[in-house]
Amino acid sequence: MILGYSKQQIYDKVNALRDCTMNSLDDLYLNEGIAIPRNWLSCNGLRGDPNTKYISDPVETEGGETILREWDNTSGACDIQDSGVEHWTKVTDAKLEVQAVIAFTVDGNVTIDSVAGTDIQLVFNTLNQLPVFGIKKTEEFTPWTVTVHPGEKAKLVRVHKTAKTTAVYTQDFALDQDSMIATDGNEWKGDTEWGFHLNTLLAYPNGTFMLDGTGNIVTQEYFIWRRTPVGRCFREYYGAPGEAPRVIEVPE
Repeated sequence: MILGYSKQQIYDKVNALRDCTMNSLDDLYLNEGIAIPRNWLSCNGLRGDPNTKYISDPVETEGGETILREWDNTSGACDIQDSGVEHWTKVTDAKLEVQAVIAFTVDGNVTIDSVAGTDIQLVFNTLNQLPVFGIKKTEEFTPWTVTVHPGEKAKLVRVHKTAKTTAVYTQDFALDQDSMIATDGNEWKGDTEWGFHLNTLLAYPNGTFMLDGTGNIVTQEYFIWRRTPVGRCFREYYGAPGEAPRVIEVPE
């Protein structure tokens, strides 16, 4: 009923304090009945900021390769030179959802500034507990330059890449300081209705819930595939503007 305490457990505690003047569980009121006009109300609230319990390393997957241009200089006597700029869109999306349904009503919003390694901020509402999503698109460009020597073949290739990251966040919550529960029953100390402070009664109960975060970053990578006259093949990967290509030898 309240952060790990059953209705019966709470009843037993307050009935003992009232010298056993309550008659049944029906004499206990949490945010209902006589608790409302008396303003003996209870509420759970968030405590502190969320913490990152776990975040994975990005797991990268590649989509299919697309050949954008080809150069054949196997029978040529002079270098072939070409250059260009490829424009593309970087897509980042993020999702935040509760790991297990929160059994208690908690009033508040949990803000995660960079969900699962992305640059997306999401706000989780603890009352409706619905998953929240975010997406961001950024226009990018990759310049390239190629020189195809006599006897060589080359291709400009595009690869779609997705980097996925998962994370787990924790958020503490507890009863608000002035939370109370209302009781009724036979007359006790001059009245039948009494309110009790729940934090004092239950030794300041608290709880923690967890949120799962997922982030995906979809990018495009470009490389020049080159085959030399002696049959060796290389990939020249283009990075950020101004960076030298990263060259690796690959099987033919």
